[in-house]
Amino acid sequence: MNAQSAVKVMDTKKAVVEVLRQRAKKARFITEVTASLRRFNIGKDEMEQTLSELQIEGVVIVRDNFCADPHLANVDLRVAVLVD
Repeated sequence: MNAQSAVKVMDTKKAVVEVLRQRAKKARFITEVTASLRRFNIGKDEMEQTLSELQIEGVVIVRDNFCADPHLANVDLRVAVLVD
């Protein structure tokens, strides 16, 4: 990884943490996080990779959220929250 890539990863992590911090310890749907990160020009794949890294580091928890409504079968209902 070159220096420019490392800076981009750190900026992405900071952006994800900032978006999650805006909810004052409340979880956010991943779709909300994705929409909020658009202003930072961070795409879904980049966000997913960053969330995975932040989970490994113990900074964020991402959990599946089940809904029995068949109309929501293809909707991403996962939630993410910062770890205290």
